Amino acid sequence: WFGTREIRSEDGVSITDYHPSSFALAIQQPGVLLVDEVNRAKDEDRNIFLPLFDATGVVTNPLTGEKVTRHRKCFIILSGNRGLQFTGTYAVDPALMTRSLVVEFGYLDQVTESLVAQRDTGVDPETADLFARLASDTRVRAADPDSDMLPVSTREVLTACDLVKAGLSIQTAFTVAILNGTSAE
Repeated sequence: WFGTREIRSEDGVSITDYHPSSFALAIQQPGVLLVDEVNRAKDEDRNIFLPLFDATGVVTNPLTGEKVTRHRKCFIILSGNRGLQFTGTYAVDPALMTRSLVVEFGYLDQVTESLVAQRDTGVDPETADLFARLASDTRVRAADPDSDMLPVSTREVLTACDLVKAGLSIQTAFTVAILNGTSAE
């Protein structure tokens, strides 16, 4: 998070060079930082945010021992997927959640998702509609508490549409972008 510290010898004297990271520099000035997939970081790595998000906004740089203050107009956005179905992820500490403004986003409706797929991939409307309808259907089924089905994400819809646009068949695009990501069960 804070950069690197290198110790070198110059004329028999140890000299420590500190090189701040982009993160360490950015939190001290106005702006917006996006930390994507924060749920893939372990708690010990995410804990850096706790003091940055509390009333003090001050954290100790472990490399220098100096206090680093988050600029009051530095906004940090943490994004991630919440839920046990996301492998390779960690539960988010309630202490972090209580220091954050939490906004949950749902999926796009089927018509909008089809239009986004057409716009972003250039695929024909029929193919975009097909993958958007598939995604919508899986989301309805995944909402059933007795279902083991995972919903198809917008990212998977876009990937499948990109593959069709690149010349793959709908079946192959479906297999690569959607089916390969599901459990064999």
